[in-house]
Amino acid sequence: MEYTIKERKSSEIFLEYTNNAEEIQNAKREAYTRLSAKAKIPGFRQGKAPYEIGARYIGESKIQEEAVEILVDKGLNEVLEKEKIAPLGEPDLKVEKVEDDILVFSCKIEFFPEVSVNLNEKIHLNYNSVVSEEEINQKVNEIRDSFIELQPKNGSIEIGDIIEVSISYQGHETQTLTAEVGKDKVIGDFETQVIGKTKGDTFVVKAETTEINFEILSVKKKIVPEVDDELGKDAGFENLQAMKEKIEEQLKENKKLQFEENRGREALKTLAQKLEVELPQKFVEKEVEERRNELRKRYIKVGKKIEDVMKEDNKTIDDFKNEAREIVENEIKEELILRQVKKENKLNVTEEEVRKEFENIVLNHKVDTNEINLTEDLARVIRNEIFRSKAILILKENVIINIGGD
Repeated sequence: MEYTIKERKSSEIFLEYTNNAEEIQNAKREAYTRLSAKAKIPGFRQGKAPYEIGARYIGESKIQEEAVEILVDKGLNEVLEKEKIAPLGEPDLKVEKVEDDILVFSCKIEFFPEVSVNLNEKIHLNYNSVVSEEEINQKVNEIRDSFIELQPKNGSIEIGDIIEVSISYQGHETQTLTAEVGKDKVIGDFETQVIGKTKGDTFVVKAETTEINFEILSVKKKIVPEVDDELGKDAGFENLQAMKEKIEEQLKENKKLQFEENRGREALKTLAQKLEVELPQKFVEKEVEERRNELRKRYIKVGKKIEDVMKEDNKTIDDFKNEAREIVENEIKEELILRQVKKENKLNVTEEEVRKEFENIVLNHKVDTNEINLTEDLARVIRNEIFRSKAILILKENVIINIGGD
């Protein structure tokens, strides 16, 4: 077999393979052996009939088709090994010419490109400890909301009321749902129908081809306290101002801790944004489409169409695809940089590290060790996460913090 590289890019290679008559005949013999082992040929046990006899029953065209597949597989494996390529997805194959004495086929293969990033480059990140009034007020409102009281209400349902409803539809057990009217999206025209109704009322919401039955079990009105000194005292402070000052202090400390925690990730993100590399577009588009389909399935489960949700947000499917494409491309760039860090620093993950991380996962999620096993696939995921963490720690060392706004 001979192959010629017609075109090579950083993430794609286009090749043409040529097989001679001898290789084709050998492949046909191998193909016949495979096919005859499953064929029933009169007068012979399976796999024992001579080629000249068995070929008449199996068919030359079928043998040739199998032979082409054998040669293509061998050709692909050989070139992947020689060119040191790890393919992404299925290669694009096209048989250009097939005769008794020659087989020519072309192949386009996508793969992750190698990158060369200056990993010793100092990365400047700006740290600003200033806390805005909006951030403080948000925390104040969270504290206020923790003191909200709910009072039973006999009147008509209004925006802001807390309601409990039962949900039932064909083939499913009755469930209950608690929602704040005007805030929590439920399904279809639920909110439009529920406003004005009272406890005990029933109504039906149509979602796609399903009719969902609702019954209002309870209605409660929120009694929201004022944001004043009394609220500060209820929260354990001298007054409202003292509470705000403590909130600001805590927010500053949290910002500092979060910045330190994310320093390595921000360094990786910065390097990825600066990286210019040609990415495997077929792979990128496949990832984008998979994310769109996953989102579509999630909305279908709650009786919604992805197009309708996009319209509510003043977006189109193309807008979603463009956003998803940017995310996917940045994720690939980050992965390429992490691979370089791993390679240059000869990072390694031991089986003991994988085992300990697995035990931590089980412990943190309160899962019985008898219910989950450290499978090969799970071990690979854990190993990759440990590699990622180690690489990010290395990038973290190159960060220079620019303090500002204190």
